[in-house]
Amino acid sequence: MTLGIAKKLRMMREERRLKQREMAAAAGVGVRYYQALEQDVKLPSVEMLEKMLTRLGVSPEQFFGVEKPKISPSDLVPLLDAVFSLGGITHYRRAVALAFLTGDASYWTNLPEPLRRAAQALSKAL
Repeated sequence: MTLGIAKKLRMMREERRLKQREMAAAAGVGVRYYQALEQDVKLPSVEMLEKMLTRLGVSPEQFFGVEKPKISPSDLVPLLDAVFSLGGITHYRRAVALAFLTGDASYWTNLPEPLRRAAQALSKAL
């Protein structure tokens, strides 16, 4: 069972020893409106919730208990290799994609010198 937005806001506010007026000010609303949020009478707008979460020092992912999927470079290599083998991308594009996605410039070491220099210059520019 998960906590609703109202209960979670109150719990996190109390854990941080914040006053309702502090949260109301952070959200840009009056204290009575904030109290209605904690009592589950009103729902915050997305912008209001973002401001409150910033004041609480938590990300939306932490607040809602959702983790961003983690993709490791080893997960990407077979996928790019498969697309490459089907002719979907060139060797150059595969190398550049892998280098950017993994942060490992060694993927373009086998490229011809002009392409390698261009890819390295591009990566420095970004």
